[in-house]
Amino acid sequence: MAYTAAIIPITTVLNLIPYQGVVIGLVWVTYLLVTASVKAHGIKPQSAWIGFWIICAIFVFASVSAEMAARKLSSEMQAWEAEMHERTGDLKRLEEMTPEEAGQAIKDFFRGMQDQDD
Repeated sequence: MAYTAAIIPITTVLNLIPYQGVVIGLVWVTYLLVTASVKAHGIKPQSAWIGFWIICAIFVFASVSAEMAARKLSSEMQAWEAEMHERTGDLKRLEEMTPEEAGQAIKDFFRGMQDQDD
């Protein structure tokens, strides 16, 4: 675990470049797992490399896919926020409202929803 943790500052800096820190961290952990398996369990190096590279590839794919999905969701949420801000016009943000104003805004929102259903 200490050898794994030693690279955390480096991968943290590399996370500024999308996907790179995750991949380097996983490759480093794979190397350490192979080395530990060969030394501690007497597994053939070739078998350990094949097994752990398959696992590493799965984790790299999952991590990169998750990061891509998070980036896409973030941009969609920003677009949605801009659209909602445009639709609400001059309405105050919820954080800026008094409790009475927020209650009235929610009441008006639900009244508008009910009117659309009718």
